[in-house]
Amino acid sequence: MGVAAAVAVAEGDANIMSSTTLHQEHSMIHHNAGDDDDDDDDPTNADPYADWGVDRCLTLVLALLYMALFLTVISQLARIVYYRHRLGSFQVGFQSLCLVWTLLRSIWFAKALATRWSNLVEELIYWPPVNLEFATFSLLGVFFVRIIHQQAWRDIHRRVMAAWVALNLFLLFLNVLWIAYIGDASTVSEDLVEVREAFVASTFLILAVIIGYFSWRLIVVLNSSTAP
Repeated sequence: MGVAAAVAVAEGDANIMSSTTLHQEHSMIHHNAGDDDDDDDDPTNADPYADWGVDRCLTLVLALLYMALFLTVISQLARIVYYRHRLGSFQVGFQSLCLVWTLLRSIWFAKALATRWSNLVEELIYWPPVNLEFATFSLLGVFFVRIIHQQAWRDIHRRVMAAWVALNLFLLFLNVLWIAYIGDASTVSEDLVEVREAFVASTFLILAVIIGYFSWRLIVVLNSSTAP
């Protein structure tokens, strides 16, 4: 959970940086070749890769941070395997999700420093970590439910896990539809991107409220169990 929290902190900055970069690249892809002469005189249509400046430094920092987190997750999983801990634990679930999450973010920022890829490939690297992040922290909520309802967990765990899987598969399905829709650069709309980002923000806000509620319930349970 500590690794997941560290990744979440980095993800806040990463989403801002990568979203800005992605929008810049979309603008570049939509660039109309027939207006090249006019665009050369218009500073607002300058090549987004022409002058990175501070953005390039921040991108490098984020790439290194995600690579460090990726290696940290690998070391944690290696320890679990080495000491023969149970592979079906919540910890392995957290670490496995973080592994793919940090790997894709490392590739994204390393790519931003090195080369340009096709619009579809960029979308496939940029958006899936959103699902991985949601799956990681919603799994944390499931873990809290397990602790709070420890005695009844054997009876309800199938339903709880089924609900977690169904919810994340539904969000993944929506994300796949989104990626397929905007895979063609000519269909990208700034208004549609804003709607998508608002939807993502809303789902994480709801998730934060749910985790906050179960965190409070967990504190109550732990306090009552230790009371004289």
